[in-house]
Amino acid sequence: MINASSKPVILIGGGARGASHMLDEFAERIGAPIVYSLNGKGVLPETDPKVMGGLGLLCSKPSSIALRRRRSQQFQNK
Repeated sequence: MINASSKPVILIGGGARGASHMLDEFAERIGAPIVYSLNGKGVLPETDPKVMGGLGLLCSKPSSIALRRRRSQQFQNK
């Protein structure tokens, strides 16, 4: 499923704490941007180019765009 996706996005939360190295490697391997929930803030540094920002109250324009693209692709595949 991931390999078939043309625009994967990784959404992380607090459960990703302690797995930042693996998460970073995975995102790099599949070429996916990372967006985070409030509890996922700080798992990866905000200066990392893969990190697009937060959702909800922390929403950034890049994170919103990344998820919108993913959602539109998901509906096109159905």
